[in-house]
Order: sequence, then structure tokens, then C-alpha cells
Amino acid sequence: MNLRPPPITGNPELDDWLQEAYRFLQYPHFHQIRLIERATASEEKKGVIFLDSDDDTIKGHNGTTWKNFY
Repeated sequence: MNLRPPPITGNPELDDWLQEAYRFLQYPHFHQIRLIERATASEEKKGVIFLDSDDDTIKGHNGTTWKNFY
């Protein structure tokens, strides 16, 4: 992502917070992703992932069909 660096405000606490937010927006990362169980997916579209409550599997749509993740 091409972002401009945040401006320096002169407030060290705010500057630290802005720098941390800037780094996250450049290279977002997550420690975990939580899926909520559903009986069916909200849509059948390539890239959709959901946790199937009927068989307790995570499923992803590849543009044609649902595939199980193990």
C-alpha cells in the first residue's frame, strides 16, 4: 500500500500512536481470525470462507464449488 507517512505533531504520545498505525496500514497482520459458525455461507463467491456448523469444517469457495480446509 502506498501511504504517506503521518505528520509529526510534536506530541510524543500521539506521534508514537500515528507511527504504529502507519506501520500496521502498510503491512497489516493479525494474530488470529475468528469465524462464527453458520449453517450456510452468506454468498457463493470466489474467496468466501466460512465455518460450517453442520459438519464443523472451514470451507472456502474457489469460484466453482466449496472446498473443505483441514
